[in-house]
Amino acid sequence: MAEHAHLTHGAKKTTVRRSVQRDSPPSASAPHPLLQLQRQVGNQAVANMLAQREEEDEDEAPSASASAAAPAPRARGR
Repeated sequence: MAEHAHLTHGAKKTTVRRSVQRDSPPSASAPHPLLQLQRQVGNQAVANMLAQREEEDEDEAPSASASAAAPAPRARGR
């Protein structure tokens, strides 16, 4: 795409045409290899944290559900 600028020198008007260089959209080029590596390592760390959290939730869930399913002890003395 071209950009036009009008310059006036005395009585003479001159049109200067400059080309405008536009950056290509980010999706058009591949990301830098270090950015790819950083993304992979970060995604793996998040996956490990989620898996660890899931294991902790599973460990806590049976004890919580077992106590909820067991009937409460009744008071004697009536």
